[in-house]
Amino acid sequence: MKIRQGFVSNSSSSSFVCDVSGYEVSGFDLCLWEVGMVQCKNGHTFREEYIIGSTEEAEQTYLANLKKNNPELSHWTDEDLLNDYYIPANNCPVCQFTTVTERDILALVLADKDFTKEQLAEEIKERFGTYEEFNKFIRG
Repeated sequence: MKIRQGFVSNSSSSSFVCDVSGYEVSGFDLCLWEVGMVQCKNGHTFREEYIIGSTEEAEQTYLANLKKNNPELSHWTDEDLLNDYYIPANNCPVCQFTTVTERDILALVLADKDFTKEQLAEEIKERFGTYEEFNKFIRG
């Protein structure tokens, strides 16, 4: 039997990337709100400054909907519920298309061309001999 002496931590690292600006932050045991970020109900993560409408309005809408749809949470404090800090889609710049992510652009291109990612990767390999040639084409 092994016995560990001294400080033991179950800490884990967290990393978040803003879907609007690409801003990245990482650290140990971080929550979204600790780094000034939020996540909408569709999973888009972004900095609070990009919230459409007021932060307070977004929080109140989120809390009202959460408590209405989950009566078992009625005894939780607003602060505890906001620790996860999910907001409605109507406050999200990605859901409202005030910004479009590269992931969504790629999804549209693949759907329009009726390609899979693998097929598009094969086309890139066939058209360009090196990454340098590919970059020259992309940058014009």
